[in-house]
Amino acid sequence: ALDERGDITSVTIPESIIDIKDNSIVALYDAVSYVVAPENPAYKSVNGVLFSKDGTHLIAYPCSKAGSSYSVPAGVTKIGNSAFFEAVFLQNVSLPDGILDIGDAAFSGYSFKSINIPSTVQHIGTWAFSRCGFTKVTIPSSVNNIGDGAFMDCANLMQIIVETGNQHYVSQNSVLYNIDQTEL
Repeated sequence: ALDERGDITSVTIPESIIDIKDNSIVALYDAVSYVVAPENPAYKSVNGVLFSKDGTHLIAYPCSKAGSSYSVPAGVTKIGNSAFFEAVFLQNVSLPDGILDIGDAAFSGYSFKSINIPSTVQHIGTWAFSRCGFTKVTIPSSVNNIGDGAFMDCANLMQIIVETGNQHYVSQNSVLYNIDQTEL
């Protein structure tokens, strides 16, 4: 696994690599791009960002990729585990409708100031937004599972709103509870 490395600026994925395990390329702090051999049957790179070949799974955004904003392309349904982990230059990520799953630690450590969770999201992974800088988050009515610590250590988070109609979660005085209000 290539993890927590500060000396790798580009990762080339040859045709023969067809299975990249979750978190195996996380925290490549100097990475600016992922390059995939065109013949690779499982993966592709779009402007240096790693996706499944069919474009439905955003796997990894390079930690040191230049630019303060990024728009996830339409057609993506899953943001992978640690996909935007420690993306140091990003301040804004636009998520399109159609995303169903936000993976574990997907945006952990990301310094953005706001997040718009699309109304199609059903699952928010463990530590998905931990250590983020936004002040407000709205949980759509479509969300049926939020992993432990999804908003842990978000020091600026002052307001959690759960959309009316959510059958699994509720917020009371900006505190997130399960629908029965028996668990935080």
